Order: sequence, then C-alpha cells, then structure tokens
Amino acid sequence: DGAARRVDVFARGPAGPAADALIRAYGGEVSAAGRVDANGRRALDLDPGSWVVVAVSEALGITQRDVDVVSANAPLPVELVLTEPAAERGDVLGEVVDPAGAPVRGAVLNVGGGDRPAEMPLGDNGIAVLNDTRIGPLTLRVAAPGYKPGRAEILDVGVGVQTRRLRL
Repeated sequence: DGAARRVDVFARGPAGPAADALIRAYGGEVSAAGRVDANGRRALDLDPGSWVVVAVSEALGITQRDVDVVSANAPLPVELVLTEPAAERGDVLGEVVDPAGAPVRGAVLNVGGGDRPAEMPLGDNGIAVLNDTRIGPLTLRVAAPGYKPGRAEILDVGVGVQTRRLRL
C-alpha cells in the first residue's frame, strides 16, 4: 500500500527542545517547511520511500537524517539532534532544484573557497549540508546530467545558518 505515513519529528539541542527549528523533508519532492512547536515537535505525512529530514535552527545550526518511510499504521519517530556551531563558523544548506522546484537527482556541487572538498555528490535528494564552514566567501556551482551547468553562486558565509537554493 502506498499511503502516506505520519512521521513525528523531534528536534532537540544540548539543553532540550530546539523550539526555533524549521523542519523540511526531501525525497521525491520537497515538503513545505514548517516550524516545530514549543516542545520541538512537528508531524509530517510522507509517502513511502527514502527521505532526508532536515532541521534548521538559527541558534543551533543544521542537522539531517536519512529516513526510510514504509507504509504502516503507527507513526515513525525521528529525532534530530542539533549542536551549536563552533565560534566564527557557519552552517549552509544548499538545495539543488529544477525549474519547477523539484529536487535534482545525481547533482554534483562544486565548492570553492572555505575548507570544503572541491566536489560533493548530492544523491537523489539534491541537498548538501555544510556544517562548521569557515566564515568568508564560498563559491557554489552545480552540475547534473541532462541540465545546463548552473551559474556560480557566491555566498558570504557568516556566523549562523544560511540556505541557498540553486536552480538548474
């Protein structure tokens, strides 16, 4: 049966619930982003398949978890643990999407500057999480089979969290 399953997400930090977290799931589609409640919880209805569930918190950075959703009656619990970024570092969430906004499968992110590897395969969900990134300029360029190469995006990484959507 291909019915959606409830996924109960709990985002927490070192001192308890991450009440400022924004939750989004990436799979065959990108779910709408939504805030957790005061207890760090958010329910999602996800179709069966492989998903990456991401929590973004201005105070605690970014974390992600791979989740395999199968049809079942009981909710699937998912805990996301956030830790505060190191001083003078930032977190970046890169989303690679097609013109319609769907994740691009098999994309490769080329990163220039900072202290990251030059090339990062993104898999089926089209996302990259760059935790603990050095402050300063970072060049992001994306390529994927069947698409024209994306233009370079220059991001000035600062302390905290940044999200960049790269369209092919």
